[in-house]
Amino acid sequence: MLLRLPSRNRPYHLGSYPMEALPTDSAAGTREQQRPSVDPPGFPSAPRGPLAGALRDYLDIFVQNAVTEPAPAKGPVPDDPYRRMVDIKGYSYFMNASQVGICRMEPNAWCRGAEPLAHEFAIALLLEHGRIPEPENPARAWIEPAVEEAADCRIGGIAVCLAGHIAQLGWSATAHVRGAGSVDAGRLSVLAGLNVRIEDELHNPFIARGFSLAVVTTDYALEVDQPLADKALRAKGPGYWLGRNGATSGRERNRRNRRATHLGAYPMETV
Repeated sequence: MLLRLPSRNRPYHLGSYPMEALPTDSAAGTREQQRPSVDPPGFPSAPRGPLAGALRDYLDIFVQNAVTEPAPAKGPVPDDPYRRMVDIKGYSYFMNASQVGICRMEPNAWCRGAEPLAHEFAIALLLEHGRIPEPENPARAWIEPAVEEAADCRIGGIAVCLAGHIAQLGWSATAHVRGAGSVDAGRLSVLAGLNVRIEDELHNPFIARGFSLAVVTTDYALEVDQPLADKALRAKGPGYWLGRNGATSGRERNRRNRRATHLGAYPMETV
């Protein structure tokens, strides 16, 4: 009898983390709505090394394409916000985002001094930071200082492509990435059910080694997610380790993290 993995039947738009199983709490959204607006996003310091600098330059190329004029005619898309959400999340996961959430734009989610757009919805995109090479790996010295910039660049590129996709459907969409944009990505990641705010810090239920955020705002109506409850941070129970609902199991993630970084995802060394 052939072994059939639960992941085989997992809907693609749910992604590899069991976000759909996490507890939600509308009070978390109320708290975010009451927080003051923040200043426009920027980099807190100069790049740490040539790779980090090059990645910021590359992100600037995406920024130049962050705003795309919508197609003159609306595409033949479903009217159902749920079906639209399935398409948008599926696209984002195909582009290798780690987590995707959707919420309504709040007035204070626009940064101070920003001119709000006529966008009612926000798509929050999250990318887990990559693994740092082992101490004995010569690549560690130049990769470690650029881990954040690498993730910023990748998730920024996904946001720009997603905004372009929505614009081609005939709706207005704008990408907001690290160092540019006019929204509070952290606040929107909480409202969209990706992160939990503890005091002034963002925490993800499943990702401990850091993440980068980008946002697409749009007037394309979508089904929204709900903010997470604080207890969602205790999500790594038996279901997580066994692969709840067909999601990638915690055991499998640990196995991947034990593999030497220079070997890659496939066992080419055994061929």
